[in-house]
Amino acid sequence: MSEDLAEAWEQGDPVEIRRSKGDTSVLSIRVQRSVLEQLTAAGKRQDCPPTRLARQFIEEGLARAGEDDPVLLARVTERLFSAATALKRSNAS
Repeated sequence: MSEDLAEAWEQGDPVEIRRSKGDTSVLSIRVQRSVLEQLTAAGKRQDCPPTRLARQFIEEGLARAGEDDPVLLARVTERLFSAATALKRSNAS
C-alpha cells in the first residue's frame, strides 16, 4: 500500500482507486439453468469461477473455429498445456 493511500486510510478520507481493465469488455448472456449448473460444477472441479471457465470455453471454441488471433491461440495453447500437465501429474499419483 502506498504511503499516501495508507495515510488517507488512517484518516478516513475518501480515496479513489482506479483499476485498469485493459482491452476487455463485458458480455452478458442468458443460458439455461442446467447449463449454468454444469458450468458451476465444472468450475468447482477445476477450482475456477464459472465466468472464467465460460470465457475459456468461448476462446477455445473460437480457436477451433479457425480464428487466427495469435493472442487468443496462445492463451488456448497455454491452457491446454497446463491441463495436460495437471492430468499427467494426477495419473502419476
